[in-house]
Amino acid sequence: MKNNKHMKTKSTLWIVVVSMLLTACSGSDNSSDGYGSFEAEDCLLSAELPGKIIAFDVSEGDKVDSGKVLMVIDTIPLYLKKQQLESSQKAIGSKVSGIVAQIAVLEKQKEQIEIEIKRMEKLVASQSVPSKQLDDLRNQSEVLKKQIESVRTQNAPVMYELESLGFQVKQLDDQIFRSVIHAPCNATVVEKYAEAYEYVSPGKGVCKIAGMQFMYLRAYVDETSLSKIKTGTTVRVLFDENDAIAELPGTVTWISPEAEFTPKTIQTRDERASLVYAVKIKVANDGRIKIGMPGEFVIAK
Repeated sequence: MKNNKHMKTKSTLWIVVVSMLLTACSGSDNSSDGYGSFEAEDCLLSAELPGKIIAFDVSEGDKVDSGKVLMVIDTIPLYLKKQQLESSQKAIGSKVSGIVAQIAVLEKQKEQIEIEIKRMEKLVASQSVPSKQLDDLRNQSEVLKKQIESVRTQNAPVMYELESLGFQVKQLDDQIFRSVIHAPCNATVVEKYAEAYEYVSPGKGVCKIAGMQFMYLRAYVDETSLSKIKTGTTVRVLFDENDAIAELPGTVTWISPEAEFTPKTIQTRDERASLVYAVKIKVANDGRIKIGMPGEFVIAK
């Protein structure tokens, strides 16, 4: 009886030892190769023209589609100036219309004389009419040609002024277009730096947006783990989700060429004295990853 009890106790002890060894091995296999936090590719949108914001109907955290209007700066002064230029265009255009009509009449007369000259050349060749009539027609053609050139030369400043006004109108159209800030891509509004009815100057940042479809885990690895990865390497990205560890596949897109000390926010005090290399890992975000979340990765075996 005692022997059976002793054998049973030894068997139980061996099971516990084996379980501990398996647990230790399992923990060793699942240890992460690098730690860091998630970030996104962001873009700072700035005002290109001075003016008062008359519309800024987005909030931090809003998802926006590419091309969506984010902010509008008051364009009334630009619109009024454009109206003034267009009125000047019409006034000068009426003068240009008269000039064009005058040139058209002279060119028509010249065209008719050219036809008459060809007919007269045949008559002179057959000695049906004296050559003086042909000379008179040629002189008239030259006079008309000089008249046309004179009209064009005298009215060139008017034509140049009309052309200049056209360029000014185009410039105002461009400024009016740039008074409206559009989302350059599908993104999420991360931060706002201005509100409606505030005055902004050129170059002032008004909001920051970030593409959330893909997130980047900026992590740090030691020399041992660095030798196992390269750009394009597939890894397992881990992050906290409720009380569990979630996992998504990721791809190494960048490896720092220089070593640095581990950032204070990543490791313990002892580990911060170690030299590590920064890496970026691209992860397709299904909505669970947020900017600033801690994460880690395991190199795929």
